[in-house]
Amino acid sequence: MAELQELIAHLGDSVQKLFGVFGIAGQRMVNNTKASFDGMDTVMWLRVVVIVCGYLLLRPYLMQLGAKAQEKQFGKGIEESDEHGKISPNELRGVKEEIPDGSDDEGATSAQASATEWGKKARKRQRTMLKKMIDAEEKRLQDLQDDEEDKDIEQYLVG
Repeated sequence: MAELQELIAHLGDSVQKLFGVFGIAGQRMVNNTKASFDGMDTVMWLRVVVIVCGYLLLRPYLMQLGAKAQEKQFGKGIEESDEHGKISPNELRGVKEEIPDGSDDEGATSAQASATEWGKKARKRQRTMLKKMIDAEEKRLQDLQDDEEDKDIEQYLVG
């Protein structure tokens, strides 16, 4: 219990010292600001007014100049990316990978694979799923075509 009271007392002293430092810093700032304005003569005031007005007059032009430079730099980035084509997320990570359209296995890739080879199984699953969807669509179209041929033949058989 005594240790807790000592800790609280020590913490209270630390907080008082901290507020004392902030109080001293604030008082010094007020005193220095007053001294700065008290010691200014007409030439110094004129100098401050010219600097502030010059900044206010030149600021819009400086902003336009900066905007033009930024737009020019942005345009260069777009031109460079258009020259090389679209950037894939793997290229942003530093891995350049090309997957041929007709390849079924990952061994047919001509680029270097990353150390972790993320997404390898997902790409393979996606390819197999797309093949199944294409096969199902072809089968459906074939069935429709067979049904149409059957209707034509049935027309001749019945009549």
